[in-house]
Amino acid sequence: MMSKLVRGNADLESIARVLKGAKRVAVFTHIRPDGDAYGCALALYTALNNIGVECGVFDESETPSNLSFVEG
Repeated sequence: MMSKLVRGNADLESIARVLKGAKRVAVFTHIRPDGDAYGCALALYTALNNIGVECGVFDESETPSNLSFVEG
């Protein structure tokens, strides 16, 4: 859906406008995510929830044991 609303080299304001207008958003990490991927996904999840957007974070693998302390 986002690709229909934001095309090409979209600026951050355009992307923020689309996300703010969404009812639900799915956030995906890359394959075998590292701490940066988990941190970014959690930050986006938190920000979207804070503005009332229903959000879920999805990952194809189990959370690595070295990141088990991360809440969320």
